[in-house]
Amino acid sequence: MVEAAHRVVLEQQAVEKIESGDLPVPGSGVTRAGAGSGLACNLCAQEIEKSKIEYEVEWCKGEAVRLLRFHLDCFQAWISNRPEPDR
Repeated sequence: MVEAAHRVVLEQQAVEKIESGDLPVPGSGVTRAGAGSGLACNLCAQEIEKSKIEYEVEWCKGEAVRLLRFHLDCFQAWISNRPEPDR
């Protein structure tokens, strides 16, 4: 039950950061996974330890390129806010 509660907290943080403009709406960025960099996660702000997997998203909007970093759980919470495709 703790994991489900933690996921809800992360998803709420993602919504708040998207609404405030701190994170973009998930879309068509280039995503890579690899060893943690020791830098902060863009969602939870905690260090992504070198022993953990880090998800990097290269986000392009016009000429601007932004590199986002996430823990797996944080990445999943962020992409859960992806808009539904138009049908």
